Amino acid sequence: MRSFSLMMARFLVAAWCGAAILYVIVSVTEIRSPMFDSRIKDILAYVRFPPYYGCGFATLVFALIFNLIATGHPSVGERRSLLSLGLVTIVLALMTVDYYYIYAPLVEMIRPPGGPKPSQFTSYHRWSEIINSAEVLLCITAAFVLNWPRTPKTQ
Repeated sequence: MRSFSLMMARFLVAAWCGAAILYVIVSVTEIRSPMFDSRIKDILAYVRFPPYYGCGFATLVFALIFNLIATGHPSVGERRSLLSLGLVTIVLALMTVDYYYIYAPLVEMIRPPGGPKPSQFTSYHRWSEIINSAEVLLCITAAFVLNWPRTPKTQ
């Protein structure tokens, strides 16, 4: 059971890293595209972000559970298991803060779509970029911690 759990923890953490990076690439491409006006860009934020957060929370909660079950697996060791648990927990905490205190206010600021943005929109958007970058970097770190081959101890 611990081997299966370790495999799932590794897969889910790495999968979320890839999904989040792809999401950012697609989002930035759309935002910079002259094909979309501000109304469409605002609508895309309504449509894109709820699945982003839903997928992120689900993937990382299951990664955390599987990581917890696999803690101390010989191919990772207890210390690295606990480090990856801590990193994924921090990412989930940041995502929660991001969702409730940054994303939710941002959504209110883009209503109605295409309308004028309040003055604090830019600072909220910047904080969103910073916190999302931190989440992805910490998640990548957790993936490296979980996937890095363990060095056998010499006797």
